[in-house]
Amino acid sequence: MQEAIASFDFGEYLEKARILVEDALDASLGPEKPEKLRESMRYSLLAGGKRLRPILCLAACELAGGEVEKALPTAVALEMIHTMSLIHDDLPSMDNDDLRHGVPTTHKKFDMPLAILAGDVLYSKAYQTISKSKLSSNYRSQLVTKLSKACIEICEGQVDDIKLAENKRIPTESEYIKMIEKKTAVLFEVACAMG
Repeated sequence: MQEAIASFDFGEYLEKARILVEDALDASLGPEKPEKLRESMRYSLLAGGKRLRPILCLAACELAGGEVEKALPTAVALEMIHTMSLIHDDLPSMDNDDLRHGVPTTHKKFDMPLAILAGDVLYSKAYQTISKSKLSSNYRSQLVTKLSKACIEICEGQVDDIKLAENKRIPTESEYIKMIEKKTAVLFEVACAMG
């Protein structure tokens, strides 16, 4: 067993899984209309990133003895939700960021209404992707329940973030941890559980 562990190349695993996820993400969009909406969704979803959440989903599936191909739609759905949360987080009414992954944010590249709609459609497509997967209806229902709960927690974490920004003070350690547990950590947790 130690030989198998010693020969495992984590970097190689991450890269292979990232490529698998990137290809699945690229194939997941279409034929949204108008073209500007589709373009803004593709721009946001394919803008880069480490793809850790979907990779964790696939790794958890493998560790549990599952088939990666069956987990791939769930991994794609997780990244769609993550991307939606970033699009909305970057808006002027939230964090007002100009750059994400070194490129203009969606609302800067397109406009604010199109950014909001791109996020909304990605949110909807995430659930559509799970509902069309080849898993049993029982599994699909469990996945939707888990992802819905995570989305609620992301919003709760964002509210905490907004409150902290409005108070214009540095949060305490416990306030910060509470915020990132919901805003950030919840998707890592649910990625493993869903996988």
